[in-house]
Amino acid sequence: MRQSRSAVLTAEKKPVRMKLLILTDFHYYGEGKRGSISSRRGDLVPSLLDQIRTRETDCDAVAVLGDLINDGTVPDARENLHVLRERMDFNVPLIAIPGNHDSDPARFAEVFGEPKAFCVNGVRLIPFVDSYDADDVCTRDFRIMAQELAAIRPGEIAVTLQHNTILPEIRETYPYTPVRFREIHAAYRDAGVKLSLSGHFHPGIDPFIEDGVTYACIPALCESPFRYAVADITEDGINVELRTVCLP
Repeated sequence: MRQSRSAVLTAEKKPVRMKLLILTDFHYYGEGKRGSISSRRGDLVPSLLDQIRTRETDCDAVAVLGDLINDGTVPDARENLHVLRERMDFNVPLIAIPGNHDSDPARFAEVFGEPKAFCVNGVRLIPFVDSYDADDVCTRDFRIMAQELAAIRPGEIAVTLQHNTILPEIRETYPYTPVRFREIHAAYRDAGVKLSLSGHFHPGIDPFIEDGVTYACIPALCESPFRYAVADITEDGINVELRTVCLP
């Protein structure tokens, strides 16, 4: 009797790759409004976002890292958030986290959706919504962080998103780094996080690697020279490129 041969189908492993658009620190005051800090041009941000949306048409996801509005306590704060959300229709998954100026995480989530971890093309984006006191001192819920890091699956490239810088420590009177930031770094290192993205420190910090984790602080879109970033994330490495928007 002739023995039949079974065809064994081996699924090819899909390459891990994501192109991530990163935006942060808009400090939008409302249409045509400018605040007391002259360098912050939140009034330009809607037009800058229009340019970015036209230019960046091949990204797989968008990450927004906080301080979208300058004052979350004003009566038109919700309206200002809606204005910005309408300008960020990139037709790809968008994840946004509130910063200290956005004030109310629940209201922020009503406009931008609850920030939850998700995976695109083998890259897991993990957002952290940290807490702030009256002096803008930032703290993290370590229980939630442990749960999120434990959910990283084998083969995934893990990217954390937060408003405040984790590393390096910024030694200034204003609290740029969170309380227990070194413990946060240790947790990232031990979990195999590959990229940590932050805003908050408006000049930005060039990417660097510490214990296998690449840290990048993205410059504020609202301040000259009006920059944002695109990260190309692959199994072979991570490249974070800063790009500049021209004034409208």
